[in-house]
Amino acid sequence: MSENSEIEKIILSFSKNDWLKTAMILAETLRECDARNIETTYEEIAVKLGKLCDLKQLESRGDLANWRHSEVRLPQT
Repeated sequence: MSENSEIEKIILSFSKNDWLKTAMILAETLRECDARNIETTYEEIAVKLGKLCDLKQLESRGDLANWRHSEVRLPQT
């Protein structure tokens, strides 16, 4: 499994049905990546999070570039 898909799985594992701050998802994902010895940065994780939103695997509100003032959640059915 590539590190890219592993990081995306980690992002999704921290995402919930309720809105959560983008900054919190990024911090938790980076912490988990460190624990798994996956080298990455906040910026790289943010790009992957944006990709997940583009693919409709996550919903977002606010400007994702402004991590403290945007939120993400799992898609609502």
